[in-house]
Amino acid sequence: MQAELITTVDVAQTGMTDSQVQEVCNKQAAVDDTASLAGCTAEEGVSGSTGRRLQTNDQTVITTTLHTSNMLTAEALQNTLTQQPGWPGTFLGVPVNGNPTFTVAVVVLPPASDDSLSTGALVGIIVGSIVGAAIIAAIVFITMKNKNEAKVQTTTDSSTAE
Repeated sequence: MQAELITTVDVAQTGMTDSQVQEVCNKQAAVDDTASLAGCTAEEGVSGSTGRRLQTNDQTVITTTLHTSNMLTAEALQNTLTQQPGWPGTFLGVPVNGNPTFTVAVVVLPPASDDSLSTGALVGIIVGSIVGAAIIAAIVFITMKNKNEAKVQTTTDSSTAE
């Protein structure tokens, strides 16, 4: 089970390019080698705290989603971010309105798509194939034996009749 840390930053500027937004997200992800960047979005003219449209469009809300191995790692990452020199504005390289908000949550990810069979399935197929082949071989052997006995019986009957 993994956890995620979602950071919402109110940036006091608009018209940010995709690369500028991505840079803000990448700086947060680079703080911890074990965290992976799972999402990076930007929306202009909304308040990060309320999610409502502002009267003025003078800010951009950047939401960064980082996946970590567990809740403790996500919480430690949050602490590491807030302890970075110049957090948040100087560290992120953008003017920031207020303090960023954090959300830490458990994430249940679907199992990785793996088209190969499990070990148990492979063993079952192999054992089933061997047993199936043995049954077919036994049927063929019994059938051949019965035919040979019938021929021997017919031959014996013919030689006694003469």
